[in-house]
Amino acid sequence: MGYNNNNLKTSVSVFFTSICLTLFLFIQGFPQTKNEYYYLNNIDKSGEWKLNDTVKTFQGDELFYLINGGAELYIEYGFIEVAAAEYIKNDINSIYIEIYKMKNNNAAFGIYTLSRVGGEILEIGSQANLYNYYVLLWKGNYFATISSSDRNAKISGTLINFAKAIEFNIETKETIPEIIELLPHENLKQTTIKYFLGNIALNNIYFFDYKDIFDINEGVAGDYENYSIFILKYKNPEESRHWFENAKKFIINKSKFSNYKEVLNGYSVTDRNKNHLYFEPYKNFILIIFDKNNSDIDLIFNSIKENINTTFKF
Repeated sequence: MGYNNNNLKTSVSVFFTSICLTLFLFIQGFPQTKNEYYYLNNIDKSGEWKLNDTVKTFQGDELFYLINGGAELYIEYGFIEVAAAEYIKNDINSIYIEIYKMKNNNAAFGIYTLSRVGGEILEIGSQANLYNYYVLLWKGNYFATISSSDRNAKISGTLINFAKAIEFNIETKETIPEIIELLPHENLKQTTIKYFLGNIALNNIYFFDYKDIFDINEGVAGDYENYSIFILKYKNPEESRHWFENAKKFIINKSKFSNYKEVLNGYSVTDRNKNHLYFEPYKNFILIIFDKNNSDIDLIFNSIKENINTTFKF
């Protein structure tokens, strides 16, 4: 049987057209995605600051080239990619910006909460904080840092303007993770709230063990005047009880903890800094209280449990 030249020409034409269309969509889609996500080109409306070089992007494990020693934390939270750019003014000062795209809203919120320590709260984006020479910004599934190379320069107004420009262009909605509502609101220091999704993040807040003894999937921590609260969430009561017992085996045998005592629904230990730690499983959660000054532990536990029963329907 011989070849049909007309059919062959038609097949080649269709194949070539398909390849060209695919290539066109890729070329068109790639830069549009970058622009849509990051908006780092020409965000200074005053005209005083100029983009130095080009916007650089890093995806996945490429983050290790940008962050020395901290990339694992971002990856644990669900890092997708980051865009970085430097703006300069008169070759003297520079503003450096990094915008991280995370896998979802909760991941971006988590890395933001772990990065902030105090600071002046700004009404920008979902949440933002101003420090002497930098701003932290969270909106939707994005987390941004805007920093000045001159730590002594009075440049807070410029940093805020950059933050506003970035926030304005990120068209995404935000939600606070539901577990945050379990922290009792009274006397809670808002800027101390930490939302974590793994053991690396937990160890940045309080070090229990290099091993993931709690098998953490989701948790929240917050500070009060004389105590702190940690809440770990699990799929069901059986899972929370299992990891409660697993962690207990490690904690009571670690040299940094002493004075192990059984209490009504759990146990307590004392760490090297004389903090009294109380552990208790409750429904889908493990509750931990760090007490510094003989607080009413039962009252605190009951307040958390009341929030659990109000927020979650089991």
